[in-house]
Amino acid sequence: MLSGTASLRLCAALLLLFGWPGMSGGTGTTSEPDTQALLRRADRARGNERGVTWNVTVTSREREKEETLKFNISSRGFDLLAVYTAPPRQRNARLLMVNRNMWFHRPGLSKPVPISQRQRLLGKAAYGDLAATNYAEEYDATLLFEEALDGEWCLVFDLKAKTTRATYDRIHYWIARESGLGLQSRFFTLSGKAIKVARMEYENRILDENGQTQPFISRMTIRDELMGHSVTTIEFDSPGLKELPDSVFDLNLLTQ
Repeated sequence: MLSGTASLRLCAALLLLFGWPGMSGGTGTTSEPDTQALLRRADRARGNERGVTWNVTVTSREREKEETLKFNISSRGFDLLAVYTAPPRQRNARLLMVNRNMWFHRPGLSKPVPISQRQRLLGKAAYGDLAATNYAEEYDATLLFEEALDGEWCLVFDLKAKTTRATYDRIHYWIARESGLGLQSRFFTLSGKAIKVARMEYENRILDENGQTQPFISRMTIRDELMGHSVTTIEFDSPGLKELPDSVFDLNLLTQ
């Protein structure tokens, strides 16, 4: 008898072979999912084309050690300004990302310092994890298989970065078929080694471009694939739409 996991994978294989209900044409052939549309939909729940602000708390727990960073975030499209609000020694330091270029500035520095969004922010979180995802544009995607994740059927994509500016070289990405939300990401090095896995939750709500309420990311939990005792959470609180002028994302004004 097949185990529960084996049964789910067998069902997924049969569904990929013969098609899901509603995805087959009159000839019985299977239609491929619109990968770009799926990625764009998932991206929208993790960012916003218009101005949006929210608060972020990043907490790293490793064995007995716990550290926390807090930010006020302003985002427009895929540009971002993050102002540190805690701990006190970091207060009013800033991160600016424009066109996937990123800089850091804190009081006392004469000018902003270029940084990579791949650099470690805290624990297992990278600087790029604060920003809206742009997987639809930054990665080439291939459908691997379909499987159930916590009882919800997902399409699992292999994402390979088109540019070194992307936060990660390669990602396996679980997108829920019904909701279109990205539920899980497994991150790999360029050589193919799995380094960490993230689970996403969407308890927040925000208005889309049509004035309709849609889910918005509320928490990302990152676990080390090599050291299971290391956990980092990113909590996204109080998202709200706001008109943001160009000056918010002006590098020349970052020191003011």
